[in-house]
Amino acid sequence: MVKRSVILVFLWIVISTTGICEIVMPKIFSNHMVLQRDQPITLWGLGTPLELISIHLGPLMEQVKVGKNGKWTVDLHPMSVGGPYILTVKGRESELIFEDILIGDLWICSGQSNMEWTNNQFNYQDTDTTFLKTNMRLFKVSIDMDYLPQEDLQGGIWQLLDAETMSNFSAVSYYFGKNLSSEIDVPIGLINVSLGSSSIEAWMSNDALIKFPQFKDEVNTIVSNNKSFEELRLDFEKGKEKWSKKYYLKDMGLDLHWFAKKMDDSDWLEMKVSGFWEKLDTSLVDHDGAVWFRKTFDLPQEYDLPRFSIQLNQIDDYDMVWVNGKKIGETYGRHNFRNYSVETNLLQPKGNVIAVRVFDIGGNGGFSTSAFWGNPIIWGDWKYKKGTVIDADNFKVPLTVNASPFSSPGVLYNGNIAPLTKLKIKGIYWYQGESNVDRAHEYQSLFPAMIVDWRNHFGDAELPFLYVQLPNYTKEASEPVDQSWSEMRMAQDQALKLLHVGRVVTIDIGDAEDIHPKNKIEVGRRSAIVALNIAYGRHFMLSPLYKSHRIEDHRIFVSINQAVEDLVVRDKYGYIRGFAIAGADQKFYWAKATISNGEIEVFCEKVEKPVAIRYAWSSNPGTLNLFNKEGWPVAPFKTDNWKGITEGNRYHSKDARF
Repeated sequence: MVKRSVILVFLWIVISTTGICEIVMPKIFSNHMVLQRDQPITLWGLGTPLELISIHLGPLMEQVKVGKNGKWTVDLHPMSVGGPYILTVKGRESELIFEDILIGDLWICSGQSNMEWTNNQFNYQDTDTTFLKTNMRLFKVSIDMDYLPQEDLQGGIWQLLDAETMSNFSAVSYYFGKNLSSEIDVPIGLINVSLGSSSIEAWMSNDALIKFPQFKDEVNTIVSNNKSFEELRLDFEKGKEKWSKKYYLKDMGLDLHWFAKKMDDSDWLEMKVSGFWEKLDTSLVDHDGAVWFRKTFDLPQEYDLPRFSIQLNQIDDYDMVWVNGKKIGETYGRHNFRNYSVETNLLQPKGNVIAVRVFDIGGNGGFSTSAFWGNPIIWGDWKYKKGTVIDADNFKVPLTVNASPFSSPGVLYNGNIAPLTKLKIKGIYWYQGESNVDRAHEYQSLFPAMIVDWRNHFGDAELPFLYVQLPNYTKEASEPVDQSWSEMRMAQDQALKLLHVGRVVTIDIGDAEDIHPKNKIEVGRRSAIVALNIAYGRHFMLSPLYKSHRIEDHRIFVSINQAVEDLVVRDKYGYIRGFAIAGADQKFYWAKATISNGEIEVFCEKVEKPVAIRYAWSSNPGTLNLFNKEGWPVAPFKTDNWKGITEGNRYHSKDARF
């Protein structure tokens, strides 16, 4: 995941030593690309310093001189919908030709797993074969990460839409694009840049993060170091041998070969490693330094692959790993994920031995991530023995890469969004928040800040941005109490204070038992309608919203922003589900609700003097039955500003070591 393309680095070396360089453009440029209509078309890349480059795109022709640093950028005049065109970029010694270029609308689709999961993962097969003939083009970004903004993506290529590419592309992105394309009859380019389990701070730039106290120290360290992953790795390798001998490799376990397959470990203790060792063994509470772990494992039956994967997740802080006495890898940094492999021919069907030297440089130590993230080798009991002890206050910690793609601030923005910001785009489609629900109150400020920041970097203060409000999930609430998912929906909605932001309400189409609800077809359809409103000037009716309320005779009367004549109560008696009211004691009770004289009348015998009302205010409010005639559910809301359960929860980093 974190391996970077070395092409650009190599080309900079060529430029600096010879002054000659073939023309290179970022990976976002390829055959079948969609370029944004009706806006200047920005092209950029590398070339021989001071050479003149000629560019042809359909009827357009432009020339640009390469800068002394080997970089060039040019803006072509806006073009209306059209194509296919050929894009030619020609210098003295080299030429790039990109074919089948369309001019249309370009959307970036980003977020976590519900944006990432493919049609194939949901077992979707589009029965409408007309999609084979549409003008949709797909680009899936190969996820990368870094401390500093990168100039190119790690990988990806534009693909034509067919049965295979549709199957392997984001389901919700695809149905969003399909519905959008059918409505506006314009070529649609979808750039999907998403990663399951990722948190919002990973998608924010250093510029945005540094304004928040909880990220300031960590980001300041990154900015002051001013080194990319590649530079940190090179620096670490230069001083690694000297540092290791002086600080890291002084260990009786190494001297006595505790990693050997046939080493006698009969007197070692046992523990399940999922968690910090301080919580698993009281004798290790104050232990900084090495602890050795050993375990036997068998190959799966009929295993016939050339290599066997060993995923140990995150380890706090460093580790060295041996299998059957052979060292297979080492990693430095508690945030990094440990993904090792060993040649299968070095293993036996049964009785293989894995040895792991875990080295803690201070604070908690051990296998710090749930076994959920690894493969079965991490499960069960491990033998362990204490190794060398260090004084954490005097142990020299080297600078090295120490980042998780899921939660380290800024790393996904730097690796995947920054390389795209020179593009002109139509808008951004965002589906994320599940990884931040425990910090929903913090999300209230992070999410709008991210939107503003992305708009700044894309150079468009009014760039349309739509998001999917999290659906119903987990067991249906039996009592109307505060829950994190309801607070997250409110946190997401803080973005509506910004112009040109649209919300896709999905409170009725989630899954109580699956965080990846399968009805992505409807999510995509609704998302396209919201996009038509905020980006194309349409005026479709969307989810009804709370407008105001009044209290009279122990009852609360709610007004919404759509006429009650346009509401549909899916109940033969006209009773509306999902309302709760509270008095000054802040205790909520389920309430009865009906439509009465143009308002929603809500009351509960247990609340004589109601002061606040909530609707669909739980992680899973169950089956709701209040919709408008277009089938949109009324959006969740509350009228109180009482303290929630996530207030006070925010991002914390144990340290800022990199």
